[in-house]
Amino acid sequence: MFVFREVMIFGRFSTCYLFVVLQISEMEDISVNIFDTRFHARRFCTVGLHFSHVLLGVVGLSTILLIGRSKFGVYRCTVLTWYWHFVDYIWLLVYTIVYVC
Repeated sequence: MFVFREVMIFGRFSTCYLFVVLQISEMEDISVNIFDTRFHARRFCTVGLHFSHVLLGVVGLSTILLIGRSKFGVYRCTVLTWYWHFVDYIWLLVYTIVYVC
């Protein structure tokens, strides 16, 4: 069981790190300045706001994973899970609007 917990923690932090690295490299590759156009400013703010919510979810989920579900209670774990999936679904919307449209 302990090995599974370590794998989950590593996977969660590596996914968050990968998101940050890919977003930064994307912004550098296309030479985006936040002050270039309103589109770039909105895109930067939207992706940045989503990143802050992802970071909050990763901290919450990692805290529950490290300390344990029994100390937080079922209700708090359920609310945090709903929050995480809501942020995930919002990313689908953000991705569609920012990158596809």
